[in-house]
Amino acid sequence: MITIEGGNEVLREQVLHACEFYMQELFSDQMIENISVKIVFIDLKAQKIHGACEPDTSRTPPRRFNIELERNKRPGRIIEDLAHEMVHAKQYAYGELRDTGDDAKSYWHGELVECNIHDNLEYWDAPWEHEAFGRGYCLYAKYRRLRKRAYWRGEDVIGKL
Repeated sequence: MITIEGGNEVLREQVLHACEFYMQELFSDQMIENISVKIVFIDLKAQKIHGACEPDTSRTPPRRFNIELERNKRPGRIIEDLAHEMVHAKQYAYGELRDTGDDAKSYWHGELVECNIHDNLEYWDAPWEHEAFGRGYCLYAKYRRLRKRAYWRGEDVIGKL
């Protein structure tokens, strides 16, 4: 299930469509049936981030995720940031990434990794960020390509990215 708060109707439709696509690419059919994603558009400028994926840790591995996205961006950038955060949701859901409660430490494939979240260069070098940046960008590019093909075939395409 996907719920979206904030943004205008067209943006919510675009984000819903993209999120459904990303889920199909990242999760098994059985997993999709059990995943719940809540997307909220908020002002993240003060935190100097584009988005965040917070797992609901009441279940391990988690199946519910809250994704916050910067609301003051163009739709294409928001949907690209969503791809990145959805990769993190996949990492949490499959137990690849686990938080420890300490912002400076996480488990990646069972191995404890220390990472200074306040040092962008160090954080971007974390293995879960490597996957999220790389796979997220590829997911977004694939989504854009499929949307473009649908447009040229005369199919309904929601808004312009």
